[in-house]
Amino acid sequence: MSRVFFRVFYCVGFILTIGTVQALMAQTEAGFQFLERKIVKNEVKELKESFYAIKVLSKDSGKPNTVLRELGDGWFITTKEVAQQLALSDAGLSVWSINNDWKKSENIQQRQKNGEYLIGGKDPNIIARRLTEHSIEYREMKKGFFLVKLNPELFNEVIKWEEVYYIGDEQLDANKESRVLDLNLVPNRIRQLFHYYPELRGNGHLVSIKENAFDPNDLDLWGRSIVTSNTAGDIDNHTTGMATILAGAGSTSILGHGVAPQASITSSFYNDLFPDDAEYFNDWNIQVQNHSYGTRIENFYGAMASAYDDHAWENPNVLHVFSSGNAGLEVSDAGIYNGIDGFANLTGNFKMAKNTMLVGAVDTVNRLIEFVSNGPTYDGRIKPDIVAYSVFGSSNSAALTSGVSLLLQEKYQQMNTEPAPAALLKAILINSAMDIHASGPDFKTGFGSLNAHGAMKNLESEMYFSGHLSDQTSQSFTLQVPPNVSELKATLVWHDPAAQVNSAVALVHDLDLEIVDADGNTWLPWVLNPDPNKLEDLAQRGRDSLNNVEQITILNPAQGELTLNVKAFNQFTSVQPFYIAYDWKLNDQFNWVFPTGSDQMPYNGETTGYFQWESTLSSERGELSISYDDGLSWQSIQSEVDLSRGFHRWRPPDTTALAKAKFVIEGEEYVSDEFVVHTTGFPRVGYFCGDSTRVAWKREPAVQQYEVLNWQNGQMQTIASTTDTAIVLYKRDLSSPFLAVRSVMERGKRTIASPTINYEFGTGCYLNTFVVSETEENEVQLDIELGTIAGINQVRIYHRTGQEAFELLDDLGPGSFYQRTKYLHQRPVDGYNGYEIELIFENGERLRSQELSIYWLNVLQAAVFPNPVESGGDMNVFLRDEPKPDQAFFTLYNSSGNIL
Repeated sequence: MSRVFFRVFYCVGFILTIGTVQALMAQTEAGFQFLERKIVKNEVKELKESFYAIKVLSKDSGKPNTVLRELGDGWFITTKEVAQQLALSDAGLSVWSINNDWKKSENIQQRQKNGEYLIGGKDPNIIARRLTEHSIEYREMKKGFFLVKLNPELFNEVIKWEEVYYIGDEQLDANKESRVLDLNLVPNRIRQLFHYYPELRGNGHLVSIKENAFDPNDLDLWGRSIVTSNTAGDIDNHTTGMATILAGAGSTSILGHGVAPQASITSSFYNDLFPDDAEYFNDWNIQVQNHSYGTRIENFYGAMASAYDDHAWENPNVLHVFSSGNAGLEVSDAGIYNGIDGFANLTGNFKMAKNTMLVGAVDTVNRLIEFVSNGPTYDGRIKPDIVAYSVFGSSNSAALTSGVSLLLQEKYQQMNTEPAPAALLKAILINSAMDIHASGPDFKTGFGSLNAHGAMKNLESEMYFSGHLSDQTSQSFTLQVPPNVSELKATLVWHDPAAQVNSAVALVHDLDLEIVDADGNTWLPWVLNPDPNKLEDLAQRGRDSLNNVEQITILNPAQGELTLNVKAFNQFTSVQPFYIAYDWKLNDQFNWVFPTGSDQMPYNGETTGYFQWESTLSSERGELSISYDDGLSWQSIQSEVDLSRGFHRWRPPDTTALAKAKFVIEGEEYVSDEFVVHTTGFPRVGYFCGDSTRVAWKREPAVQQYEVLNWQNGQMQTIASTTDTAIVLYKRDLSSPFLAVRSVMERGKRTIASPTINYEFGTGCYLNTFVVSETEENEVQLDIELGTIAGINQVRIYHRTGQEAFELLDDLGPGSFYQRTKYLHQRPVDGYNGYEIELIFENGERLRSQELSIYWLNVLQAAVFPNPVESGGDMNVFLRDEPKPDQAFFTLYNSSGNIL
């Protein structure tokens, strides 16, 4: 269908007149053409074409029983038989013959070429036989679709077949949508959920990741990997990262601690991007599947969008969570949003579905990330549904949301002994999300930022309704609003039947939500304008005819009874279940969000962190202070803190202490729980000699003792306690070479454990330390410390540049090396220099170090790498000398040569 045809639909409010049709007939380059008007009123002619466009003219005329494609505003594509039958029995129709271009997906106008296409239609068996007869290479997909290889000549042949109703150019090769593990459970209040719901960790539940396999031997995932017939053989680091975010145990460090650390994990290979069979979910009792991948921008309702909607409709307890994509800097080249910057760049046809959960990404304090994909969908629906934290890509945000969904599912089953409907979980997640970016929903952040703790509270309090509707019916619910409410929010969600592929609008069952008070005042949902020129407009109240998610908010509602009405606007094909989640905020409240009593500042033991709170106080500012003596004395962090921001960045002192934070707001004090202030360091292996190892760490103030942890049976367990700062451990007493240390303070408060070390890696009885550094004389210095030189015959030094192999740089014999040796490399090359040390013993055995590297600039003024850099990746810039002001410039270009 042409861009012009769709713009007529949306820009004039779906008014398609005879004059419009005649104008479209003149558009010879348009997607499909109205060829001839066949029937006027009661006049019946012989219908010779295979397919016809029908326009409903009277109110008494219903929707045809057989609809192949819905065009909007009462227009449908149907078969010759249905068109003739309707024409004979109903004068309220306008019937036009059309060419076969109505079968094409929206993007084929620009991409018709040699390639692979999805085709589907009336009878898969007939289509398969015809493909075989024409010697067309094909692969049978799900839902009656075929992947076929066509040249332009075969394309024009296949599109004529009466059995074919759809031919779509949908990319089936997935791309990962983030590369770096980026794990922070604070911004989306997952740490807060952990504190108040310590029993919820995903135990007994299985989550699926639709990707290659993850590493089952990863310390954070060990022992919880489930292999099915869908599991791929190839291990992928991206999948391992997603599994860690979803369900990491935190054995390697706090950055390996996922949302559901006791859940089991499986993967389903995405060589087929269609939904997995229902048996897979049923047999393995899977209710949540994560999809952190994308393809290209495909703004049309194709085979995969329809397939996922149908899968959700047929399997109502399965929640599919998708990443929105990382194509925020790209523009669509098809549909009504063709060429529009910053919008409608979701990656993949499956992301046009309406019954899935689509998640975008924001940074730590809910600011937009430019390269992350935005909505709306091809027909103007609100997507993403919500956003979650990640600065490296929407993959990680989707995994966070999948993990929270699994914990919600766990809680629901504890309360109800049966799985939660996916539409209910979606309603709770959307309704509890924190409104950011723009007031009300928007096309960049959807309905707000994920709020895990808020969602869990609402589920536990059963703050939701459920119901069913059939044709032209309604259902009402009564809600008692308490006094002093600052805002009430209610969200209606329903899984909608799948639309026909290529439908102009995906919505099939149109439900309407309204809220009415005792005085008859009525509130309607927030609606965004899908006009391509008005995508940044704020949401307005009105009737929604596009989305299967509708949300109403009411500021300062009066105490008393509210009635929530849900109405069926159009004819339904079946009974329609729906769910309404609701919540309210009270005035004059202040609550600490982070840190809780089980948290540490900074959250990851590194440099900075954020205090977070919720406030509905009338005051706009307050003073933030810290106490290290249980509130006996306070040190001001900052006065006049803006309370509306909800966060304050803080760099803790380099110490270990127990602390409390306090806000003073108009004379009232709001004190946090006691938390730990601690910056985490690495323990150091002194030696590892055969049967024993010595591990040491720095002494910390206010610590009563130190615990040494060893990785055993899939988790880090305490094996020793000491008041000293070093310990000798014997190999026979250890279950693995993986060790960590944490501090124990007053009242049993513990710091987070140090990152886990492998005492066998990079050290031993001989090579204790190996350090590479630069000198003032433009040389590279290698510092080598050996435990002893006894039994060592040679010390060899190897060097390499870039991706080249190592070459021998020097061979030091007895008398040329010592227990501590400094070696100077006088002529390093510009750029990368890698070094390794090899010890050769008198008995012929060898010990080789890990590679250390340094980037060196001698002749060159600057080095930039990698170049080119992937979107969202890290680029390194090295300068030989400190540049003078205005004498160093950096320019970044995209792949088309445009300056970014």
